[in-house]
Amino acid sequence: MTSATFVFVSITPTETYKKPNEEFIISYSVTNQGDVSGTCQVQLYDHVGSLIRYNEHIIDVGATIDASFTVYAPSEVGDYTWLIKAYNVDVGTVDDTGSIIIHVVAGSFQFIDVSPTSFEIEYGQSVTVNYSFTNVGNSSGNCQVRVVDEEGSVVEYKSYSDVPVSGTVSDSITFYGPIVYGTHVWSLELYNTDTDRVDDKEDLTIFVHAPHFDILSYSPTSVTGTVGQSFRINYRVQNVGDRPGTVRMQVVDEYGTVITSLLHTLDPDYMVDYYLDLRLPSTPGTYTWFLQAINNNTSHLDDQGTIILQVTPPIVSISESIVGTVDVYGYVREKEYITISESPQGVVYVYADITERTYPPSLPPTLVDILMTTITSFMNFMVLIMIFTIISRLMREVIYSIFRY
Repeated sequence: MTSATFVFVSITPTETYKKPNEEFIISYSVTNQGDVSGTCQVQLYDHVGSLIRYNEHIIDVGATIDASFTVYAPSEVGDYTWLIKAYNVDVGTVDDTGSIIIHVVAGSFQFIDVSPTSFEIEYGQSVTVNYSFTNVGNSSGNCQVRVVDEEGSVVEYKSYSDVPVSGTVSDSITFYGPIVYGTHVWSLELYNTDTDRVDDKEDLTIFVHAPHFDILSYSPTSVTGTVGQSFRINYRVQNVGDRPGTVRMQVVDEYGTVITSLLHTLDPDYMVDYYLDLRLPSTPGTYTWFLQAINNNTSHLDDQGTIILQVTPPIVSISESIVGTVDVYGYVREKEYITISESPQGVVYVYADITERTYPPSLPPTLVDILMTTITSFMNFMVLIMIFTIISRLMREVIYSIFRY
């Protein structure tokens, strides 16, 4: 029985050194040493035996095909063996196998010294940290020195490329410290850009001198009223920081639009009781507003509270201010007089109680209506005749009595 037989002529590379996740190319040449043409599927398996790439070729007798795979090195430092196989599709066998050894190498960075690691600053002041670090990995590498705040945000960084094995770097980094009063713990990190991880870090303790304002109390926290109605928010605010400063007390709507505001300048530990006068929105509904203490010295939102607004339409009474007729849901009202209330914002609302003085609408008369009307008219006519008869008899009696005497 004749068949194709596929053999690797070359595989490049058979051993290589790569950074974690580094892209590289595996090239190969495969020939058909059989006596018929056939289909060869060149398969690439990683270090855990997973098929990660394959190419399919139809190769004539004695012909050679050159092709390649574009792949990425493993993400962890270590030594890995991948396999490349020439699979004969026609007979279902692996005709030849080759191997590629991948050494994943990377720098690994450690701080030698960081100073200072604790600071006492005024709000908005810059800070300088001196540091030195070394590469303790098995390859040159790339890294960043980063300043990271309490929320994990990178405040400042410096980048370093191709730091050799056992190489040492000494430098400094300057950044702006926190602006909020109190103690903050930030960090200086050695971020390995080759492995996408933090190799080392040191904590930076920063105490900030600044004014800081807390809303101790405020009322009301909820307001119910009609559109455009006036109301007042009373509050107590205190400077709990250790520097004098100015606070802007303001009310903002759910979109952040400032409704009204007022400034207070307070020394440390001092407080003030005051108020803000406002009006409810011009449209009925439910609203969420916020009372905020904005630190004018640092532009920081130091504190805030929530105010819930329930806005209803205005109540309108029936009076004789204007003439009008109202048709509501098929009921026709007699001529009445209603008032129209206009809010300060120019929105008009008309409301009235129509449970009284309402009548069914006029309808075409039915046979029963005509009969009842006829009977009623006849009865009224008979009553009139009876009254007339009685009055006539009384008159005759009176006249007769007069002439008799």
